[in-house]
Amino acid sequence: MRVMILDDDPWIADLLKQIVLSIRAGIDVDIFGTVSSALNALQHTDYVAVLSDWNLPDGTGLNFLEGLRVHDHETPVLIVTGRSDRESVLSARHLGVSAFITKPFDIPHMIEVLAPLFPSGEMQDDVPAPQDDFFSYLAQLTASELGLPLAESIRSKLQSDPNSHSQDLKALVQEWQSAPAVYAHLIAAANGTTYMPESERPCLSLKEAITRLGMLTSLNLLFGLALRRSDSHPLGLCVEVFLTEQLKACERLGHRTTELALQCSLEPSPFQAAAMLHRLGELSVIYAALCWESREGALSEEQLSKAIEQYARSFALMIKVHLGIPRYLQELIGAVYALPNMHVRQDQVIMRLAGAEMMNEPQPVLQKLKRLAGVP
Repeated sequence: MRVMILDDDPWIADLLKQIVLSIRAGIDVDIFGTVSSALNALQHTDYVAVLSDWNLPDGTGLNFLEGLRVHDHETPVLIVTGRSDRESVLSARHLGVSAFITKPFDIPHMIEVLAPLFPSGEMQDDVPAPQDDFFSYLAQLTASELGLPLAESIRSKLQSDPNSHSQDLKALVQEWQSAPAVYAHLIAAANGTTYMPESERPCLSLKEAITRLGMLTSLNLLFGLALRRSDSHPLGLCVEVFLTEQLKACERLGHRTTELALQCSLEPSPFQAAAMLHRLGELSVIYAALCWESREGALSEEQLSKAIEQYARSFALMIKVHLGIPRYLQELIGAVYALPNMHVRQDQVIMRLAGAEMMNEPQPVLQKLKRLAGVP
């Protein structure tokens, strides 16, 4: 059983995929970004339903519908659209539009609309191909398969009632300010081609990202994270201990860099963002461990520790590139561990000082960094 998603916004496409999988685990979901690639897929693949955006790079949902209905008059098609496209979508009803869903989504309503489209019956769970061991599993992961664990408090709140969150920007920033997965997901989305105007500078903070995306879109994107089946799996004791350790490290660095930035009369929010993202590699290994445990069973402390040591660095590089983390934030993250050889900036020294303090480096090193940063 397969479902097609046709949307050139990778963030919305992933959200739609997670919604589909939350309704029917085990469904195969194919994602396409252009009308031409989707129509080509129809020549050799059958789909039980199609979710299509209206505005696409090489045409519209109408072009896709016309191509589909030449030979297929049965497959349900749901159009995902902005409110300004409503009249256009309604004009295409003669081509068999099952429903249209406006952006930003009302997630419970979308699930209600989609659920009847998928035939009932037992389906095999979506398990990966068997692996010899956890390290074989890690070795074959691609950048698109990496992720970050979403805090249980955020996940459960989103799933219990997607509309219960405060719509106040300051309150949302406060609620999410210690959640690396939220920072990574929303900052990356806000700086993607879909949401970032060419003339705008990159978003370097959570507040900027939510402002650019809009609160409803931000909530929808996080709801997609909350629907991931791995995040719904109870944490094993070992994974929970390692996750808590990494999150506390991010939080401690965030507090300290914020203090130092304010002492130097600098805007603290980019420092907070870099601090939340400085353990991307470790957290992505832990997310992989969570996925593994949800299918294969518990891991030992020794296994997880070795996996972090072996894969954290490469996973960090992969996920930064895949998400498109802004270069400036990447420079601040790198400065936590080492300063560049030339052209050192004050903001980089602040990050290095906070990192050195966390790692209990010798006092002479700390004093030198304080002088360079201009910290009393």
